[in-house]
Amino acid sequence: MEEKAEQSTTHAPHSGADVALSALQKVDFSSASHPIHWNPIKKWSIIIVYCMLQTFITLSTTTYVSAEFLVQEKYGGSTQVVALGQSMFIVGTAVGPAFLGPLSDIGGRKWIYVVSIGVYAILNVGTALARNLPMLIIFQFLCGAAGSTALSNVAGTIADLFGDMDGAGQPMALFVMSANYGPSIGSPIGELIAENEHLGLPWIFWINVIIAGAFAIVMCFIPETLPRVVITNATKAHKSSDPTEVAVMEERIDVLREMRFVTSMAILMLNQADVKLNRI
Repeated sequence: MEEKAEQSTTHAPHSGADVALSALQKVDFSSASHPIHWNPIKKWSIIIVYCMLQTFITLSTTTYVSAEFLVQEKYGGSTQVVALGQSMFIVGTAVGPAFLGPLSDIGGRKWIYVVSIGVYAILNVGTALARNLPMLIIFQFLCGAAGSTALSNVAGTIADLFGDMDGAGQPMALFVMSANYGPSIGSPIGELIAENEHLGLPWIFWINVIIAGAFAIVMCFIPETLPRVVITNATKAHKSSDPTEVAVMEERIDVLREMRFVTSMAILMLNQADVKLNRI
């Protein structure tokens, strides 16, 4: 019975994780189509845009703090409850990468960036037009989850473009700086907006809508950087006969199946974290 079970597992199709891992292992840095060989100006332009995006999203985590007194005036509630708006935004940035990070490694990074930041812009409309405090707090959480793609995917994009080559430390340093610079300037910027009699609380969020929408449009014109997708597209376009590139192209990944796998794993991780917290 054990031998039959072993045979059935060896002949069974790969699980979602195995298929994705197999596709990644077939990517060769020596391939001429690999984005690591792109022009340095092109690579740095992409990194600068994405690091600016990360600065914008991290800045949003603290602009709300400077407007908490306006939130309390408009919706009421204690200081602790009003502060939940910022707390839930940060919780959202922690939950979002569990889904958006793995998905970008499967189907490509470009459209994960575009769609998630587009959704972030739309959700900020909800925060700007919130009718009560619970509605505002819920939309803050959703905004954090949607915007978290800037926190989870930029490092992956740097790895796509620079790998472990010499000089990879400079873009990574820019990544770290952008992640830490945003929150430090968010509070004074938020205070300037909140105290401006022509702007006020809603414009904390309307400005997010405008900037995020602009980023979503700009990112539509930025090329895909995930090596597997780039090599596959180049192989199809040039009808390459390189066996390594053909192997990457022929590897099929069921995106819907991978999404189910990623979602189930993320939920399992969150459940395990909840169990550990309850034990403390």
